[in-house]
Amino acid sequence: SFAMGTTSGIPRSPEDAAPTLRLRVLLRFEPAAVERAFGAHYLSFYHRYAQGALLLGLVLVLGDFLVDWIAYPAVAVNALRLQVAVPILLAGLAYTFAPQARRHWQPVLAGFIVAVSLCLFWILLRIDAAGGEGLNSWVGILNFTFLEFYCFIVLGLQFRWALMAGLAILAAFCATLWWHPGHSPAEVAYWSYHVVTLFLLAVGVGWWREFIVRKDYAAQWALERARLAAEQLALVKSEFLATISHEIRTPLNGVLGMNELLLGSGLSREQREWAGAVQASGRHLLALIDDVLDVSKIEAGQLQLEQAEFDLRRQIGEAMFVQPALAKGLNLQAQVKWQMPECQLVGDPLRLRQIGANLIGNAIKFTEQGQVSVQAWVAPAQMAGRAQVDIVVQDSGIGIPAEAQERIFERFAQADGSTTRRFGGSGLGLAICRDLARAMGGDIAVRSQPGAGARF
Repeated sequence: SFAMGTTSGIPRSPEDAAPTLRLRVLLRFEPAAVERAFGAHYLSFYHRYAQGALLLGLVLVLGDFLVDWIAYPAVAVNALRLQVAVPILLAGLAYTFAPQARRHWQPVLAGFIVAVSLCLFWILLRIDAAGGEGLNSWVGILNFTFLEFYCFIVLGLQFRWALMAGLAILAAFCATLWWHPGHSPAEVAYWSYHVVTLFLLAVGVGWWREFIVRKDYAAQWALERARLAAEQLALVKSEFLATISHEIRTPLNGVLGMNELLLGSGLSREQREWAGAVQASGRHLLALIDDVLDVSKIEAGQLQLEQAEFDLRRQIGEAMFVQPALAKGLNLQAQVKWQMPECQLVGDPLRLRQIGANLIGNAIKFTEQGQVSVQAWVAPAQMAGRAQVDIVVQDSGIGIPAEAQERIFERFAQADGSTTRRFGGSGLGLAICRDLARAMGGDIAVRSQPGAGARF
């Protein structure tokens, strides 16, 4: 497959559909913008191909000269190949290296090919006049057949330029053959038939080669359009989620606030239970909306980290869920170790606390008995003025199977389907934590075995 080198010539508006490649003689795209994009995309490919073909042409002309010089050393006009054809090929090769040739080198190079063929006609006629075998020989006839293939197969010209050059060579060949007195009408008809037949074969091969290349480009164009549409759709989705989540969270905070006032009023036992259920469900919904809002910010590239001084012990302490752990009878421990002189850390305390709260909350949720421990190490980083903070949250809970340990960091994914039904959750927490950690220059990993707890 071909990599998309540049998309500067590709229209990006939604109404520009993927191109359909019609079977046309000169192989032009519809619309014109795609044709320009194709030319820009394959310019380097055709350009390098043509340079290599010109070098091959030089080698063949020199080899042709040596063969004829060995067979007919007395025919001085053999040297005309070196004096005329080689300079034309060298001029064509030099032109391809000129800075201004990047735009117009194909039509110019097609002209060089026609010029070389006309000079070879003239040289072979001179060789015939001097007693050698030029246009009268079958090798001379095949020289022009080779030039036709040279246009369509060897040389990397786009098909329409190759066709124009090939037709010019064919016309000059037939005119010279009929005019040259060394051939009978039967020989002229015989050679013309063979050369025209081979010319049609060369046209078919050259046309099919470019059709395959353009068909591949049409497929690449369609893939590029689909990718751009998918990216645009994802951006619109993220912006919509960020907007709607923010708009939902504002009235929901009002509902929770009024419900708290209601809980503080004189309610009966049954009414208080109802209001408590509303409060719990509202906080769960608010947490889910916060997760969706964080995901949309991360996808839209709008996540901004704060830079503020904070106390690591305090942030870890505020992330601890003491009441749920006590309700389950769990042993909850936390410890911070400094492997450098204690100092004030600068970063985003809110996001750090969010990661810690999510990991500690998960550890408590998935642990029925035993303990949950949090350990932090602060060590100097390789870069001066920075510290590396390693935080480990370990529990003695149900554990995670090896095949699910990477999947749990994907959005809306959990270890298995029963986890959601049994423990609840949206499957966004760990994905958000990993994105936040990576935004801070860190990462999150897990070690776990089923029934043996987990270590994040």
